[in-house]
Amino acid sequence: MHSVAVTNAGAALVRFARSCGLIRGEWIVIDGSKFRAVANGDSVRDRDALRRYLDGMEQGDAEQQGTIDPSAVQAAIEKLRKHPEPEVGFMRIAGGVSPGYNVQTAVDAEHALLVTHAVTLDAADPRCLLPMAEAASQALGRPATLNVVADTGYSNGEHASCCEEIPIYQPSAVSTRTDCSTAAPGRERHPPLPRRQDADEEATESTDALDPIRSRHQGL
Repeated sequence: MHSVAVTNAGAALVRFARSCGLIRGEWIVIDGSKFRAVANGDSVRDRDALRRYLDGMEQGDAEQQGTIDPSAVQAAIEKLRKHPEPEVGFMRIAGGVSPGYNVQTAVDAEHALLVTHAVTLDAADPRCLLPMAEAASQALGRPATLNVVADTGYSNGEHASCCEEIPIYQPSAVSTRTDCSTAAPGRERHPPLPRRQDADEEATESTDALDPIRSRHQGL
């Protein structure tokens, strides 16, 4: 209902966070999650059956074959119009196949803040790499360089090539055929994500805290 206003508000928030240094806009991590729809499977199958019925009626009318019941056609149209989720499709979710959405997110690596997101009907992550990379770049104000990292589930040679052709993307920035610690054949090795100094200090403190426990067990 207010999608444009919400989108503009989110973009303004990202710009504000970047002006405060909370979003650096150098390393962006893309990932997706599947969410079940409100409509159940039977409802979606009935919806698709109604669409096939209407398509058949339209084709029969064009070919002047058979008799069309106008009241039945109108009832089918009304039922389709009242369906709560007219576009949702089936995708694999939690080990099963259910109506759902693929929610894509692009997160800044500095403080794990959301840069942009998209609710898609595409069950396949590989087709989401380029659209999300471009959306993240736009949300960040088209920075001069942008490193985009995604897991192997986003492997898509065509999208990777398109990213490399866009001047704002570094050729080695998009990890589509490997994880971010290795490189594809013929490509430069991807640099690791920057670690925060406070994270290293926390890890050291955690290790030191375990030393007395290790000593007691070694003495047994």
